[in-house]
Amino acid sequence: MVIGNGMLATKFMSFNTMKEVIIFASGVSNSALQNNEGYAREAALLAETIQANPNEMLVYFSTCSIYQPSLLQNKYVQHKLAMEALVKTNASRYLLLRLSNPVGITTNKHTVFNFFIEQLINAQPITVWQHAKRNLMDIDDVFNVSAHIIHNQLFKNEIVNIAHPKNFSVHEILQALEAYFEVTGNYTYINEGDEPKIDLQKIMPVYKALNVQFSEDYLYFLLQKYFSNGV
Repeated sequence: MVIGNGMLATKFMSFNTMKEVIIFASGVSNSALQNNEGYAREAALLAETIQANPNEMLVYFSTCSIYQPSLLQNKYVQHKLAMEALVKTNASRYLLLRLSNPVGITTNKHTVFNFFIEQLINAQPITVWQHAKRNLMDIDDVFNVSAHIIHNQLFKNEIVNIAHPKNFSVHEILQALEAYFEVTGNYTYINEGDEPKIDLQKIMPVYKALNVQFSEDYLYFLLQKYFSNGV
């Protein structure tokens, strides 16, 4: 069963007929959200889902932003940690997947790519944190790795990080977007920012088994794959 209707839920829809597995992909999609109502709705739905399905394995998507010092006190990150605790306390079988920033086809304007692309295309001024880095990963790889874990019953009742081995600087991301869309950004740089320190030791054997590729031109690959027809 799949709960949700966003990019992750759509990608995992092949699990919708699997009664023994619940893919919980109905959550807050904007990590900058300050309104408590959205977080409360997710918490209530998650608790209700666990209570109604006590014997099924629950797959919950958390975030690798937990590993970024500047974001640790962020309301979204704190919410994700609370939801992880809710799952661990109440679900008899679970898999907590901490994801980086999945890149794919989505109308969500708050993803890393979509947010910067909209600002660039509309010639909006952009404040760049000089030391900020983000982790991006193809949604297809996220799905394939996750599906492999689920089907092979790996990491039972554990937390697993799924992310790219490399963090990309915001400057590097913006340069790739400028080159691809043939635009020039209006930037102001400030001496701020950090990056997530994501431990991938547990997941690397799965990457190897599935031959997940992380090419040198990964950003261009993502843009060509998902934005060849425009934004």
